[in-house]
Amino acid sequence: NAVGPRATYLAILAIASATKDMAGHLAGKVLAATPSKTMTMNERGKETAAMSLEIRPVTKTYVPQDPDSLLVFRTVARGFDKYLASVLQEGNVHTIGGIGHTWISNAMKALVVAQEQLADELGADQLFARPSLLEFEDKHGTTVERMLLTCSRVPP
Repeated sequence: NAVGPRATYLAILAIASATKDMAGHLAGKVLAATPSKTMTMNERGKETAAMSLEIRPVTKTYVPQDPDSLLVFRTVARGFDKYLASVLQEGNVHTIGGIGHTWISNAMKALVVAQEQLADELGADQLFARPSLLEFEDKHGTTVERMLLTCSRVPP
């Protein structure tokens, strides 16, 4: 379970890194996470919301160089979730990018809410986010990594 944006970011980063490290063992698949909300106790003994991630291998999909949506620090998950649900309802794949660690948390929260909104239509299918790390050169010629989340639906 991940509590807070930084912990969620680090968990998703670990999934992306594990996919790279295990590429030879995944037989053309990649690791992806299906998020859900759970309650846990924080360090002060109070109940708090946490992000639980079910990790599994899924069929590798195309990841564009540029994301379909960009989330920033102040993007509200509750506004983005309706849009994401409408895209994924059609069975489409949607790639999300952003800056910093908060956007990942917001994207995963939006995916949880989209999953709830589409529960009847999804049946046994689940929504997942596949993290990937892409290298590119910034305007100064420095090679940097960008994390993207490719969201779609997958059968159980």
